[in-house]
Amino acid sequence: MPAENHQIEHYAQALVALSQAVGELPRIERDLDMAAELFRNNEEIRRFVASAYVKQEGKLRAFEDILSGKLHPVLVYFVLILQEHDRLSDFNQIAALFAEKVSKFTEKIDGKLISARPLSKEKIALIEKEVSAIYGNDIRLKVAVDSNMLGGVLIKVGDFILDGTVEHQLESIRRNLLR
Repeated sequence: MPAENHQIEHYAQALVALSQAVGELPRIERDLDMAAELFRNNEEIRRFVASAYVKQEGKLRAFEDILSGKLHPVLVYFVLILQEHDRLSDFNQIAALFAEKVSKFTEKIDGKLISARPLSKEKIALIEKEVSAIYGNDIRLKVAVDSNMLGGVLIKVGDFILDGTVEHQLESIRRNLLR
């Protein structure tokens, strides 16, 4: 295993262990998904992290101010450690490996939830509960926002698709009117 992959493995395993130690694995897992989405889709954050004009202390303070209260404290601390060791660019790889490790011992099935706008943690948890009941297994939904959607949600779990988008509803109405 190359040294780079070993480091990513080490960080992912450490986050799993910390999450289990504080008994907050499900919450940290959800928060990690949101943070990964933020780091993946926000060009300003990527430029801020890469900037040579901002001192390390300033970056650490900024991340702590921005993330505290929004993410679990363990995850905030983890982000600060990654930044301090110049490893924040590996965040999404670490998050993916974390999810892989967690799914192996929680036996959850991964799915995807696409919504027109960001959803609250409570709403996501409720949707996961409902989809789990429909599917008959514990489902973990990776959340993505598609600003091109008019509204609603689209859920994909394996071959199962639940389309609650406004576009789908309008298409159904159109088909019914043309009958």
